[in-house]
Amino acid sequence: GLKYIQYRELLKTTKLRAAVSDDIGSRLARGKKIERIFIQEQSKPSSVAEELILFYALKKGILENLPDAKCDYFKKNILKYAENRIPEVVEALGKERELTGHEKKQLDECILAFLRTGG
Repeated sequence: GLKYIQYRELLKTTKLRAAVSDDIGSRLARGKKIERIFIQEQSKPSSVAEELILFYALKKGILENLPDAKCDYFKKNILKYAENRIPEVVEALGKERELTGHEKKQLDECILAFLRTGG
């Protein structure tokens, strides 16, 4: 939430200047990725589990360097992939329960496997 708000403010400020520092450029890119990931189609709201997986991947920095097309593919397909590989973790996320260390490790492995194999 706060990172996104900071992104929007930074975006307004930088529109007035032609050159931005690497740090500002990186924060703008991260904000754009957050915006891209969490915009939902009007008739297709995301589940809590899906949003938490996306947020987790963003927080870990996993999605920052992905091209937009791969990021969109990740967004559309990671939940189904996770449901097939780690259903108990997806269920815990759906109940908004904090994940154990073992479950976080399973989620990390699932996300990395998805990215390695293309889902």
